[in-house]
Amino acid sequence: MLPSWPRTPPTRSRPPADPTGQSPGSIFYVEDPDIQGLLDKAGSLGAKTVTPVTEIPDMVTFALFADPFGNVIGLVKGDETVKVSGGDNPAVDWFEVFCSEPQRAWEFYRALFGWKIEGSESEGLVHGQVDTGGAGPVAASRARPTASRA
Repeated sequence: MLPSWPRTPPTRSRPPADPTGQSPGSIFYVEDPDIQGLLDKAGSLGAKTVTPVTEIPDMVTFALFADPFGNVIGLVKGDETVKVSGGDNPAVDWFEVFCSEPQRAWEFYRALFGWKIEGSESEGLVHGQVDTGGAGPVAASRARPTASRA
């Protein structure tokens, strides 16, 4: 049975790590030609580097950081000329970033990526509609502000 809305966002506790020490999770990647510059800017805004810029020859150059709220975000080097095949499966057209301070998160992502974010609140659940300015998925950040949590 699906939970009724509004529901409380997931907590920071995660299922146990697998034998290699990895915890389950999802990461979305933002493409840019200067990922070291973005990684440095993210750090200046309170993020922490998880994986420094790493090049896998003839494949990919990427980095990972944890935003100030603990979400791990990926950066991939590119100039928007490489297109991933849509294939025959459904497209990913939505992502969410959960945190207890959505307005602070919106300011972080606006400053880092230049995203446009419009906030709203309904039944105590704060929601931000994100326009990345690209052809990527629609996004949202959601949370119940800490002050209104039971």
